[in-house]
Amino acid sequence: MKNKKGSVRDVLFIVVIAFGLVIGSLLALKVMNTINDQFQANSGVSVEAKTTMNTINDRLSKWIDGAFLLFWVLFIILGMFLAFQIQSNPVFFPISIIYFIFLIFLSKLFSSIYTTMATSASLSTQAGLLSIIPFVMTRLPLFSFIFGSIIIGLMVIRR
Repeated sequence: MKNKKGSVRDVLFIVVIAFGLVIGSLLALKVMNTINDQFQANSGVSVEAKTTMNTINDRLSKWIDGAFLLFWVLFIILGMFLAFQIQSNPVFFPISIIYFIFLIFLSKLFSSIYTTMATSASLSTQAGLLSIIPFVMTRLPLFSFIFGSIIIGLMVIRR
């Protein structure tokens, strides 16, 4: 593990982390929305504080979308860089293909889970506030396929 630099397992790790961030983001939006509603209903809070809380609540979805896009792009670049640095052996190519197939299957599963959660009555409002995350998550198997193919290609070129 000490000399591990990059592989298809990294793509799997990135997809799992991205899925966790997406689910966490939906739940954070839901919690912030609930807190804002209670904050607005409290008569002891000043008008300026209520306005500030409304502004933060309105902008949070854009911040989350932007952070997710930044995360996704940086990890793709990092994954490609690390894959180019690894010394691979042709013997490990079939193992990479098995990881790759598992990654596509897992990506489809995550995409389905996201779609189910985003269309549920409790999270559909929050999911509707986002624009980048739904685009990526509904096409996650495609993005994982492309990213995995690039990683495998870089590992083969480096060989």
